Amino acid sequence: MADARRQVSTSSSATTTSRSSAATAALNAERDAVDLLHSLSTLLQTGLTRSDLKASMTLLGQGVHPTALAQVITDLRAEGARTTSTSTSTSTSTAGRPTPASATAAAGGEGA
Repeated sequence: MADARRQVSTSSSATTTSRSSAATAALNAERDAVDLLHSLSTLLQTGLTRSDLKASMTLLGQGVHPTALAQVITDLRAEGARTTSTSTSTSTSTAGRPTPASATAAAGGEGA
């Protein structure tokens, strides 16, 4: 009976080690894939970060259509550009008076 317990304990330990090794290998493979994609992304000047690529990989792995994902990324970038240009154009008041930050800069100061 003690031999049976010892065998079960050893078998359980081996299974845990095997799972741990498999998880480590999977994490390393994912990291390698993200590194490779990021290098390619940089060469193609996509502007995608490692985080962006990892999120995209996850979505593609869950069955999102690649063309649909590309369209969403394009739309989000366009929206971000519109938001940035809108906030830049509203930094000066409609009466032509400079905002407090630009007035301080024009006066040669660094802040209040």
